[in-house]
Amino acid sequence: MFSENLVSLRKRAGLSQEDLANAIDVSRQTISKYETGAAEPSLARLTKLSAFLNVSVDQLVAQPLAPVSATPATSSTGLMIKSALTGTLSAVIKFEIATVAFPGKYGPRTMLLGANALGFWNEAWVVLGWYATRQDAAQEIQAIEQAMRAGQRTYQLHHNVKVRKTRLFGRRVIDGVGE
Repeated sequence: MFSENLVSLRKRAGLSQEDLANAIDVSRQTISKYETGAAEPSLARLTKLSAFLNVSVDQLVAQPLAPVSATPATSSTGLMIKSALTGTLSAVIKFEIATVAFPGKYGPRTMLLGANALGFWNEAWVVLGWYATRQDAAQEIQAIEQAMRAGQRTYQLHHNVKVRKTRLFGRRVIDGVGE
């Protein structure tokens, strides 16, 4: 039951085995083994899978799921976005622009945060990218919303700047717009 449910949930989210593996910090081969029934995840990995796929552990291992539909991801299920800071892939359901507290002379001024649903009551916020201006971050949100309306399942950041860590908490812009 678990292996079939995992395949179904992964496909519903529009993820490849590689995407899911990166999200829970395992190899693609491990996901393949889970899906074929050749291996079973530890309780810690099972918890990560259920949180990332936004289902309970019971739903993941015990209950049969409805067949995969061809319906694309929407804002309620999240758009898969890779964080430019951490490289993690998240199913983001809402966004917020935050001002960097101490940007320094050459640091980014703004960051884009994304929230993914971990369950009924919880949300986890992740830094998606750094931006030279608030307007750049607002343009990114407009592009993300357009991608969601178009039914896209994944989105690549376009308006962010690359940064390099300096000192303990500092960041310095090293490249222009785009990743």
